[in-house]
Amino acid sequence: MIHTYRDIAGWIFQIGLFGILLATLVYARRLEAMLQRIRRDEGGFQAALPQMDAAISAANAAAERLMADAGRADAGLRQSCDAADAMIRRLDDLLRQAAGAASVGDVAVAVADVEVKPARAAPVRPPMRSLTPRRSAKPQSRTERDLARMLSDAS
Repeated sequence: MIHTYRDIAGWIFQIGLFGILLATLVYARRLEAMLQRIRRDEGGFQAALPQMDAAISAANAAAERLMADAGRADAGLRQSCDAADAMIRRLDDLLRQAAGAASVGDVAVAVADVEVKPARAAPVRPPMRSLTPRRSAKPQSRTERDLARMLSDAS
């Protein structure tokens, strides 16, 4: 009977070993398929490396050009801001001078009371010739006629 148990245990061991070998073969096949895919992908990757290197070099060159352009734009903007500050200081001086000139007796115009309106940029147009004839220099209003009469009397 012991001999029978040994035979049965031997058979069970052999069947288990056969199952393990079969599972190993299936797993080895799957690993081989994965390795083939990796080798194909590696070949594609190796072929794409020069293109990626060229793209990285172009991106670096573009970034350097952008940095140089940004530096020039920053310098131009700084220069424009400095010029605008100088103009503001000059306008402040002119406003003070105008306020000083406008003070008559005990009435003085303070610089803070002067309202400065921002200038609107006029559209740039080429000079055009008028299609209508020019009016004569005759005085049109009553004031203009009176001034013309006074000038003629004075001369």
